[in-house]
Amino acid sequence: LMNAMSSQQVIATHVELILQEVRHALAERKVEVVLLQEVSTAVQDQLMQQSQIYGWHVHFAQANSDLKKCDAITCVISLRAFDETAEFECLEGKKPRFFAAVRQGPVWIVSCHVPVEVLTKEQKKEGVPTHGNAVKATRTFERIVSRFLAEGSSADILVLGGDFNTDVQILKSNLTTKSCCSQV
Repeated sequence: LMNAMSSQQVIATHVELILQEVRHALAERKVEVVLLQEVSTAVQDQLMQQSQIYGWHVHFAQANSDLKKCDAITCVISLRAFDETAEFECLEGKKPRFFAAVRQGPVWIVSCHVPVEVLTKEQKKEGVPTHGNAVKATRTFERIVSRFLAEGSSADILVLGGDFNTDVQILKSNLTTKSCCSQV
């Protein structure tokens, strides 16, 4: 199965499907932004080429530095130019994972891919629930808010999307109790 999924034909088909979906979202469905996670450097290259052809504005976070793992690149794609670009660093144990962030007017848009929560053996023995990563996702969300909507920020709206590796209903419930979130 791994050999089949790693074949050039499967990879090329997958890349073309991604490009097709991005083109459809922007041209046909008229979405304002597309947020992608788990982008490889090969897909990044193809998206850059497509952005030149179709006039897209793209911003990619830096890739995972561990050559034994996937690139784990996140990106934001839009037909509208970005006023500012940035990255948000999320630590996965001791390894950083980066989220692409862009500002369009008063809105920061962040493409997230929250790492899976890892409990220690002691926590597991104690019966600490993982809540499907909700604790880590909530903490990450709060850190993103404090970074991009800090006092004196040029933005007052934050849009986060992507893979939080948790039940979004639990995440929503957690966030509605936080003072930083007026709308979830």
